[in-house]
Amino acid sequence: MDQVGQLMEACHRDWEDAVAALPASWDTETDGEVRRYLGACRGVSRANLHWHFESGRYLGAEEAKKVRETGVMDFM
Repeated sequence: MDQVGQLMEACHRDWEDAVAALPASWDTETDGEVRRYLGACRGVSRANLHWHFESGRYLGAEEAKKVRETGVMDFM
């Protein structure tokens, strides 16, 4: 699980680096479309994460709450 966490952190860093490397501006219309696209990508990613915590498929309600608050998952 630690390796998965490291992979996720690397993915987030790569995303932030890629967004930072975008041109400051193209034109008003393109800038708006790029913002909208990036927002949609971010939204899909966050929705997936929230679904995993809230669906009950992987964790019960109490365990999901604890993992979200602490970032730690206990294994039996």
